[in-house]
Amino acid sequence: MEKNNHKWSFRTTQREFQILIISCKIIKEVFYIRKDLFYMNDNRSKNQPRVRNS
Repeated sequence: MEKNNHKWSFRTTQREFQILIISCKIIKEVFYIRKDLFYMNDNRSKNQPRVRNS
């Protein structure tokens, strides 16, 4: 019984850890996408004249 309980608890902690990692990845992706969009918009507004000139 103890071994089974231990395995079960380990499995649940593994699952929680996976969920934590996945949520962290999603948060990072969202953050980087927002950052990229912000920089893209910023660069577009700044660099458009330069691109036209060249």
